[in-house]
Parts: sequence; C-alpha cells; structure tokens
Amino acid sequence: MNTASVILVEDDADVRRSLAMMLRSRGFSVQQYSNGPEMLASRHIPDTGCLLLDYRMPHMNGLQLFKHYRERGGHSPAILITGDFSRSVKRDAALEGIFAVIEKPITGEDLVSQINLALLPSTPNAL
Repeated sequence: MNTASVILVEDDADVRRSLAMMLRSRGFSVQQYSNGPEMLASRHIPDTGCLLLDYRMPHMNGLQLFKHYRERGGHSPAILITGDFSRSVKRDAALEGIFAVIEKPITGEDLVSQINLALLPSTPNAL
C-alpha cells in the first residue's frame, strides 16, 4: 500500500475524479486541481510525491505548469498524460525534465507503475 502523495491536475472533471478514485484505492493521497493557475494559487503544494499533469488544459498546458512549478522551487517529479502522443510533445517533455509521458486512455497499472518509478530516490527520467 502506498502512502505517497500525487498532485493531479486535469481539466476534465470526470477523468480527474476517475483517476483520483483509482489512485486513492491504491493508497495514494491525492490533491486535485482543474487547471494550472488553480494549482499554483494553492497555499499548500507538497514538494514530495509526484505531479500528474494533463497536457492540454485551458490557461496553460502541463509543460508550462511544470515549468512554473520548478521556477517556484518545486522538485517533485512529474508525469504528463496526453491524448496527443506526438514526437514533439515527448521531446518537449524531456527537455522540461518530465519523468514520463503516458498516452490516454490510461490503465491504472501503467500509471501506478510510472508513479512508483518516479518516486524511487535516484531513478532517471523514463523518457
């Protein structure tokens, strides 16, 4: 059973709820946000655990959000989830230091496996 925290940023409410339920059922603590500015405005963003960021969102995409998070001193690894699994998205994610890119639809086992890998102390990016 996990006790790690996941910060989930996904603009689709149904997808967000579904992912949060699945992660909680596997023992993760989950904080949910519907977009980047909402997450960045939060007073308590733990710098432990893993960020799970949707790529396409209003206001800013997941890569832009991760860049802002890092500029504010955040160190947690991030996984990008996307329906647009193109070479350019994967390349840009690697350049920003994203741990892994997972294509939608997401299976629970793949997601949990990537989160657990991202949380290992010295695991290099999966990209």
